[in-house]
Amino acid sequence: MLRSLVLVALAVVFASPALAQNPTLFTVCVRGQADRLCGYDTSVPGGPVTEIPPPAPLNNNAFLRNGAVSVAGGKLAVVTAESNTTAEVMLYDLDGSNPELFGNLPLIGSNFVGELELSPDLSRIAYQVSNAGLYVYERATQQTHTIFERNSNRTLSGFSHGPRWSPDSQTLVFTIEEVTATGLVRPLVIAPADGSAPYTRVTTPEATGISYDGYADWSYDGSLLAFVRVK
Repeated sequence: MLRSLVLVALAVVFASPALAQNPTLFTVCVRGQADRLCGYDTSVPGGPVTEIPPPAPLNNNAFLRNGAVSVAGGKLAVVTAESNTTAEVMLYDLDGSNPELFGNLPLIGSNFVGELELSPDLSRIAYQVSNAGLYVYERATQQTHTIFERNSNRTLSGFSHGPRWSPDSQTLVFTIEEVTATGLVRPLVIAPADGSAPYTRVTTPEATGISYDGYADWSYDGSLLAFVRVK
């Protein structure tokens, strides 16, 4: 079945006042056998790509993967150790220097961190736990907030994907998966980062076949969301 891709901009009427934001000109990916990081300066078209010394050493079950690396506020967050109950996250400068512990993120059900998203103000990390849900860890208080969790009655499959922080580090947008009578629907939702209120749906994909709204990101002032719609 042929599916179409549509890039959409959505006005966010509940957004906080405009904030002065500097564009992120640096992104990180995993290279090779998941043991090296590379940095890409997006302000220079076509390059350069530079090697970043790998965090040393990775422990237990941890291994570098795209979902376990995040960049924000001039810092690099990396999952450097995983056990059955916690995931250790370290912060580094963008060249891999000056390591410092961000915190030990609680894991649910012996799962692993599937996605990591460092807040712009470096105070919080949103993380998706495989087969469990989406959570936020507060660095200062070491508290964890539940943002989205698998529904026991299976009306929700437990799928969540692509958490992105608002510029003021107060709100998350992400995709969830709902099972309906006509198929899977994956809308965008938003939720406060402190877990103080349930998520709110902000898009409504068609409930036919497999519909998907995802890959969302905020404008610099928090007034707009851009995302991709698959239908």
